[in-house]
Amino acid sequence: MSAFGRYWDLAPELLAVLDSQGNFKSLNQSWYTLLRLETASWVGRSLSELLHADDCQSFFRLLERVKSEPVAQDAFRIVADPQRVVRVPFQLIREDGELLLVGRSISVVNPAVSGMFSDTGDSREFIQTILDAIPDPIFVKDEGHRWIFGNRAFSELLGRSHGEYLGKSDYDVFSPEMADGFWQKDNEIMRLQTANEYEELIADPSGGENRTILTKKTPAIRSDGERILVGVIRDITERKKLEREIHDNREFLQTVLNGSPSVIYVKDIDGRYIFVNREYEKVLGIPAETMLGKNQKDFFSEEISREFDDEDHQVIREKRSFQFENQIEVAGKKHTYLTSKFPLFGAQGEVLAVCGISTDITEHLELQDQFEVSRQRLEVVIKAMKLGIWDWDIKNDILVWDDFNYEIFGIKKEDFTGAYQAFEKQLVPEDAKRLQASLQNAFDTQSDFKDEFRVRRDDGEIRIVRAESKGFYDENGQVIKHIGVNWDVTDQRQQEMRLLQTSKMSSLGEMAGGVAHEINNPLTIIIGKAQIISRLLAKPELDIALLRKHLDAIESTAHRIAQIVRGLRNFARDGTQDPFDQATVSSLIEDMLALCQSRFSSHAIDLQIVDRAGEERIECRPTQLLQILLNLMSNAFDAVEGTPERWVRVETRDVGVFVEFIVSDSGRGIPREIQDKILQPFFTTKNVGRGTGLGLSIASAFAKAHHGTLELDVSRHHTTFVLRLPKKH
Repeated sequence: MSAFGRYWDLAPELLAVLDSQGNFKSLNQSWYTLLRLETASWVGRSLSELLHADDCQSFFRLLERVKSEPVAQDAFRIVADPQRVVRVPFQLIREDGELLLVGRSISVVNPAVSGMFSDTGDSREFIQTILDAIPDPIFVKDEGHRWIFGNRAFSELLGRSHGEYLGKSDYDVFSPEMADGFWQKDNEIMRLQTANEYEELIADPSGGENRTILTKKTPAIRSDGERILVGVIRDITERKKLEREIHDNREFLQTVLNGSPSVIYVKDIDGRYIFVNREYEKVLGIPAETMLGKNQKDFFSEEISREFDDEDHQVIREKRSFQFENQIEVAGKKHTYLTSKFPLFGAQGEVLAVCGISTDITEHLELQDQFEVSRQRLEVVIKAMKLGIWDWDIKNDILVWDDFNYEIFGIKKEDFTGAYQAFEKQLVPEDAKRLQASLQNAFDTQSDFKDEFRVRRDDGEIRIVRAESKGFYDENGQVIKHIGVNWDVTDQRQQEMRLLQTSKMSSLGEMAGGVAHEINNPLTIIIGKAQIISRLLAKPELDIALLRKHLDAIESTAHRIAQIVRGLRNFARDGTQDPFDQATVSSLIEDMLALCQSRFSSHAIDLQIVDRAGEERIECRPTQLLQILLNLMSNAFDAVEGTPERWVRVETRDVGVFVEFIVSDSGRGIPREIQDKILQPFFTTKNVGRGTGLGLSIASAFAKAHHGTLELDVSRHHTTFVLRLPKKH
């Protein structure tokens, strides 16, 4: 009591000093003011005498608790008189051996309210007018739960006039279920004599969905002593709808943010987390409820926390977004995050929080490093191979070269105008026309471009360049650009030519016996005819007709020898620089037979010729096609030599825009496991010293140079090669 001093009797709270048994030692004036208790008469009496019977045991337990606790609290119902029960929350404080009792939040009867609902007609009419002007519904019920008053707003809420509900209860207006709820809450207010607020549903008088109301219910006592209940209603239907929408939107936003692969969080200006998404939980391995309300210092090292703080303060200070790159350890591995941080503003433009969106870019950076290593390696390869990269914008005719191209073509950078014509100017004229046709074919078929051409450098040297590129096309199939590479293959081609000549000489050696026999037979005929003519000339009478017959035979035989020699000469010479010329299929077959027929005959090999496309013309380098055919014939000869059944078949066919040369033999065939390798350079199935392994690879290259193909037909039982070449249009 001494601790309160003058405040003891002025305090609005119920104050009292109790002994350890719960008896009053002193009471302040509020016990009289609020409860009409004569304070002097209660000194020495127990507080339990004022309590509702059901609360006495709780009071004695409170006395026991305060023995071990400096402060204990509970709420009890005080029965001020038989008609009035007041619920009071109490604190019991142990101090200096005494117990101080403090009671607060008492439901006080307002005399003005009590008089408002007296039976005086003028007063009631006056109050009705005032309350009808209030937009919130207000009602009053008696102890029997019957309405004794309602303002205009309440009548509108019920959809009834005063006469329709005054004197009636909830059960006369609402459904039994709804009336039960109202009745139970009203009972609680009347029993405890304490005001309370309830959120309730009430039927919509227009038949729509139930309305949501917030009702403040307060107990009161009329002047005649009758207890009443005053209710003030606030229609919160729209507010609840808005709250549900906000909740749904928040749930939706939460779902979206939780589905994001990025770390997303919001921190207040003091650095405490107020939102984290599921990805952040996963990264740190900490539940969101553990993180919320805490600072980043609780989860990161001092160094990282200081770094994050500096970033947040910069965002708050400058009121704009920033990007930062941070490294943190996740599952024992360093991860790099790219973080966008931006401020969240209040209605007055003040910064309320900082939002961060962090994306793990560890793999991206690793890929960048790998890409850089690959780029450096590619650069080394390009330099080592001296590849010239080019990019040709075909629509605008802009051709861009890198530095290696100028070295390949032997011109200065300033002398190149960057157009196709400038490139074409560097080519050998006969190759320029052919290259245009090759490019056009790639454009028309939307295929990759591959070709070789000769370049005349400024110093007069001619080099062979190979070009390969990939095309890009628009939605209409029109070519947009080609990107490709050039490289100098002169040395490679010269080496191939040397190997080719070696291969040719090897073939000539193999054919030598047959060719010698092919020439010896005609020479024997010529010598014999010459001797016959000599004897005819010695006779006195000259038989002109017989003489002409023998001379014609000599001439025909000499042409036969000339054909063989021409075939040998064509086969032995380098025809790679020859211009393309026209040749018939039959002429190619004849030249081939002139060089190999005798060899096959002398070894009892049945050579079968089926020429079904003899008169078709091919634009070609005859020497190269002759080499292809002779290589196939030589391989076929080796395949059947020494076998019981020895035959080689050469067939020509007219196949649309193509002509096919088909060479098959009766040999043992090519094993399946090496069929894919048979056209590769330096691969051979022959014994050491019998072949270089270049014949078929060179033959295949010659076929491609003629826009044709050379393939092994694996569908046939016997070894069969098919040379397909386009016809001359």
